[in-house]
Amino acid sequence: NSSVNITVNGNVQCSVTCGTINVGNTFIHSVAANRSFGTNVAVGTNWTFNNLTFDGSANSPVVTFNGTGTGQTIVAGNLALTKSGTALTVNDTTNNRIIDVDNDISLASGTTLQAPPSASFTVGGSWANAGTFTHSSGTVIFNATSTGKTINAGTASPFNNVSFNGSGGGWTVQANAATMNGDLLMIAGTLGSSVNISVGGNVQCLVTCGTINVGNTFTQSVSSSKSFGTNVAVGTNWTFNNLTFDASANSPTITFNGTGTGQTVVTGDLAFTKTGGTSLVVDDGTNNR
Repeated sequence: NSSVNITVNGNVQCSVTCGTINVGNTFIHSVAANRSFGTNVAVGTNWTFNNLTFDGSANSPVVTFNGTGTGQTIVAGNLALTKSGTALTVNDTTNNRIIDVDNDISLASGTTLQAPPSASFTVGGSWANAGTFTHSSGTVIFNATSTGKTINAGTASPFNNVSFNGSGGGWTVQANAATMNGDLLMIAGTLGSSVNISVGGNVQCLVTCGTINVGNTFTQSVSSSKSFGTNVAVGTNWTFNNLTFDASANSPTITFNGTGTGQTVVTGDLAFTKTGGTSLVVDDGTNNR
């Protein structure tokens, strides 16, 4: 336990058995060489931090999450990646550990966050990427339950799957256009945007249905057949300024989902394109939305 800041320059891990970390202020893992972080004993011990900062103090170090164990890294406040050296990489791709951040995530220029490929990765606040995010084919779950959250995806840092699942939550995508190579699941809350959003997978709900109200252009650009629209038996409307359906390759079909009575409202232009594909079919005849 700690009520003051703690800085560690070496490895942060267990040995033989694993105790608990519960830090009430900021824990800084500041390294100049490659180091390990996290529980490395086959137990489910969680480590909890108020704020957690990974820092590259010199050179271009890699901090790798340890592989053994099922314990989570829980951040009650903010998770930050910084560097005063050349670069910093935080690797949670190799060992796929759970990360639960209750507030904001920020990536400074020159830093890289490599996400877990299948372990849970939740963010309760805003996302500010001035560095590089590597999605590792995983899912980022935004689960805020209050409005005013922002997402700056950065440049050349696409997400894979993104889920918005916070009752009462509100997110605005801003500053840089956001690309999701996989699915967008709008489960709860409201998604807005002042920049373009592009999704390469399904665009739909799951169990419950949140609201989309996008102020710029929303593009569903697919290379295989996908679904679009609310698919829960509620009357939630999705509103877009401009909406584009695009075939990025092959001859896909985008099918409007069948369950639900919510409308797709386009206040600007609706476009059908095929930037790299042979053909595109958008099917609203089957489910009559």
